[in-house]
Amino acid sequence: YGDHRDLHRLIRRQRQMCIRDSSYTINPSIGDRARVHGTFNSIAGSSLSIATGKCLDLYGSTITMNGNISAADAYDGTRDIDINNSATLSGSGIIGADLRVYGGTTTLSSNFDLNGDFIIRSGTEAFTMTTHTLTLAGDWDNSGTFNRGTSTVTFDGSSSQTIKGTSQTVFYNVHISNSAGVILNSTTNAKWHGEIDFESGGFLDVPDTDGSPYWEDNSP
Repeated sequence: YGDHRDLHRLIRRQRQMCIRDSSYTINPSIGDRARVHGTFNSIAGSSLSIATGKCLDLYGSTITMNGNISAADAYDGTRDIDINNSATLSGSGIIGADLRVYGGTTTLSSNFDLNGDFIIRSGTEAFTMTTHTLTLAGDWDNSGTFNRGTSTVTFDGSSSQTIKGTSQTVFYNVHISNSAGVILNSTTNAKWHGEIDFESGGFLDVPDTDGSPYWEDNSP
């Protein structure tokens, strides 16, 4: 994969990308993103870094992240990885980046650990979970559609996390294990449908306002 320029050219030329047992950096000299128009697969033991202000654009229908992926500007509320078409997402790697659902429906097919912000863009974009767990260390920002299934979202950051976005999120199970707390944005409403657990000193901070926001038990 040579240098940054060679990596960018390879991604633009090929429809698939597989990252094996080595370290690479996305830092294109032309534009701010590298595009993969087919299957993306990072193998366990591999490492991919995303430079400041750059983005990995994924357009394929199968996205597997078993390697480590890190972004220089994670937790800044923008995007380091964009999922642009309907896709299945899975993987057991350490993902230290902001992940955004930017087009279509992304379906999570395994447990997934994200050390960054998770964003669902406004419009017809959707994120679907079935029975799996998303463990999140950054903010939850939902302005699209979240299909909960019987899933679990665990907030485990080391600094305060925020639930925000223009769409109401209805979680199924929620686990909060962040001792710095999870904050419900002052203009965001949220509910849970299954159970809510507070672990390791975790707590939820709901602003004291009249009517909105609200955090509500939606269980049957």
